[in-house]
Amino acid sequence: MACGNLQGVMVALVTPLLADGPIDHAALSKLIQCACLAGINGLCPVDSTGKGPHLTAAQRLEVVHRVLQETTGRRARDSRYRGY
Repeated sequence: MACGNLQGVMVALVTPLLADGPIDHAALSKLIQCACLAGINGLCPVDSTGKGPHLTAAQRLEVVHRVLQETTGRRARDSRYRGY
């Protein structure tokens, strides 16, 4: 089974939470933007580094949705991230 053409740097993305438990979407967006500005080639959300095992299925979907929303159609060092 082929895995495709994976290459470059991929970051295990942490999942920031607010003090009362929900995902901190503003902080998550900043982490995604910072990683993209740094020139990474991919993000690995909701893995063991990102608190994945401790999140509900709904929370994991929220994180994946936010990552896709922030990165779809963009490349590392995309001009849309300037000014972060």
